Amino acid sequence: MNPIIKRQPVITLILALIAGLACLAFATQTVSAETTADEAICDSTVGVQDNQEQPPTDQTATEPTQPPAPPEGWQISGGVKYYYQNGVPLKGRHRIDSIWYDFNQNTGALTRTIGDDMDMKAQSYKSKKKMLILVSYSKHRFRVYKGKKNKWKRIKDWKCTMGARSTPTPRGTYTVKGKGKYFNTEHGYRCWYWTQFKGNYLIHSIVYHKSSRPSRAADSRLGINASHGCIRLATKNAKWVNRKVPRVTKVVIYCSTKGNPEPCSK
Repeated sequence: MNPIIKRQPVITLILALIAGLACLAFATQTVSAETTADEAICDSTVGVQDNQEQPPTDQTATEPTQPPAPPEGWQISGGVKYYYQNGVPLKGRHRIDSIWYDFNQNTGALTRTIGDDMDMKAQSYKSKKKMLILVSYSKHRFRVYKGKKNKWKRIKDWKCTMGARSTPTPRGTYTVKGKGKYFNTEHGYRCWYWTQFKGNYLIHSIVYHKSSRPSRAADSRLGINASHGCIRLATKNAKWVNRKVPRVTKVVIYCSTKGNPEPCSK
């Protein structure tokens, strides 16, 4: 027998065996891939279920930011003062806590502190000189201002004695006239450093006993109604007026009984 013919069945068997092993390997890889895919799907599904079963995290809600409160009252910005009412800066002239102020008409910046009601009253007067005297009968205050209308600045503020009820100091608008060192009263006393504003009505010192200099006071009371119509000042203040206030300076004497327990003399 031909040897080649004898070897053919063996070769055929080997080829068949190789083919079978290849099919088995392919089948194994396919099953493995399907199993991996199924496991992946399963794992994903479980993860979704786990996420659904977990309770929500307790997180505190963030509160909305509140807008800043509008400015109110005195504020300083860039070294400049402002005064706000209802969130808006005041402009022009205003009275705040008994004090008058000027604010810029455009920006509202504080431009000037005028002062109290008496200082405010002074602003409306003109004077031929750069000085003004304002006397409050009810407050017994004597003030000297420097400047001009609407720009008066207080430079002196003194207590004074005005005329008694039976001999009141005249109220009105006058000017400084004559001046002198002293005069003697009809009762034998002496008053120093007088400045005339109307006839025999003068601004002068407290009352002294007669002597060559003001040394022994006979009546040193100030802040009351007690004179014969003149305006009494402390001696050093009367001397200042006598020497520093020029003639024709305006003198305003007025009365306001508001808040004063002792009304003005009539």
